[in-house]
Amino acid sequence: MRKTSIQGVIKEINLRRLLYPSLTLTVTMLVFLFVPFYKLWNPVKVTNGKQIAELYNEECIYVDIIWEKLYYSGYDYLENGKRVGSYYYALEEDVCYFVILLSEMTENQAEVLEQVHMTAQLISGGKILQELIKGMAADLEWTAQGLSAVTSHIVVDGVNDTRIRSNLLFSIHILLAIIASITIIKRILFILRPIYYPACRKMRYYGSAKSHIRQLNKERKEENLICGDLMVTRHYLIYCSKYELQIIPLKDIFWAYKYSVYHRFRKQKLTYTLRVVGRRGVTVIASEQKKRDVDRILTVLKEQISGIRIGYKKEYEQTAKNYKRAERVKRKRI
Repeated sequence: MRKTSIQGVIKEINLRRLLYPSLTLTVTMLVFLFVPFYKLWNPVKVTNGKQIAELYNEECIYVDIIWEKLYYSGYDYLENGKRVGSYYYALEEDVCYFVILLSEMTENQAEVLEQVHMTAQLISGGKILQELIKGMAADLEWTAQGLSAVTSHIVVDGVNDTRIRSNLLFSIHILLAIIASITIIKRILFILRPIYYPACRKMRYYGSAKSHIRQLNKERKEENLICGDLMVTRHYLIYCSKYELQIIPLKDIFWAYKYSVYHRFRKQKLTYTLRVVGRRGVTVIASEQKKRDVDRILTVLKEQISGIRIGYKKEYEQTAKNYKRAERVKRKRI
């Protein structure tokens, strides 16, 4: 912590924090590459039965189709034991196609439906289709082999229309991509220009940010109190972890206290958080620290800062809010 300059520390922190947004952006790009969103939103119009097999083989599985006639098979489509649709079939150029229709499209399971317009997905019937063929063959007093020979293995599924889900998936991934891109841009900016990092920008509340950073770099080379991720120099309190840097001038601190946090699920251990509040609205929150480190810092702050409040009280919380409110009003005027 002492060997590297503040600018170097900021660069290291933001290099580490580039990993997760970069992975997120990579994953979203792969999703856009492999999920056929365009095909979902632009189903191919089917004008005759021959196209169904051709489109399925070409992996154009989202179709817009109008059936002249559909016949009720006598079987329903179930999900989790509940009827959500029905199996109908169509005869197109001596080939039987099974179609799954939503319940609201079947007009109380009418025996024959005419001019049925639907957007659907072409799927392989698999074992379910074979069971359906066996049942229908028995009802028609025909052999399953005979019915299977004139039946397409492709099922036109109008129940599991994935457009709504794909729109939701697309929206989520667009949002993730935007957030990841913005985060990456910010991290790169902080690497190139560390002075724009939040901890450095806050130093402007006390004068020239660059002057404070120069002073910080000078003081960090001296013999200072270091407790865990916390350092107290002649004029500053610094919290520096692997992923975060916070700074506050000692002269601005008016309140400091600690509280414990029990990590039940992640580490199953007790850690302490130090919260230090300044008059200008700057707050340092150092989490997951050892009790002895936090106690040592509180002792040093009490020795070095005249009039500092130690420990939590509601009146201190209210004072902090008043300071913050007054500072906000002051900045608006400027």
